[in-house]
Amino acid sequence: MFNAITDNPSDMTSDSEFALSINDNDEIIGVILGQNLAQAYVVIHCDRGEEYTTLRNLSHIPEVKEADVIFGFYDVICKVMTTNEKIMENVITKVIRSLPHIESSMTLNIINEQEI
Repeated sequence: MFNAITDNPSDMTSDSEFALSINDNDEIIGVILGQNLAQAYVVIHCDRGEEYTTLRNLSHIPEVKEADVIFGFYDVICKVMTTNEKIMENVITKVIRSLPHIESSMTLNIINEQEI
């Protein structure tokens, strides 16, 4: 297999080394392109009858990429994407949880990658 950067046969790497270098490059490219590195789902229990008001309020938060009304104990689910964990923490604790009509919420952080 040729090295992706030089295409020089003397720089051949194993498949696993090549995959690792591609993943590292993808992460770097993602940062350069401003792609989100921190993601979470937030489920929200809100006041009765205020589900669509909550949904509308969430739609004004740029970091909230998706939101839907759901059935069950929780009334609304949203997906939050930010460039880092600190911004994620601020968006959830200071912006989403301070919206009117929210009784409680639970955050489910998405694990980016794990070594196997």
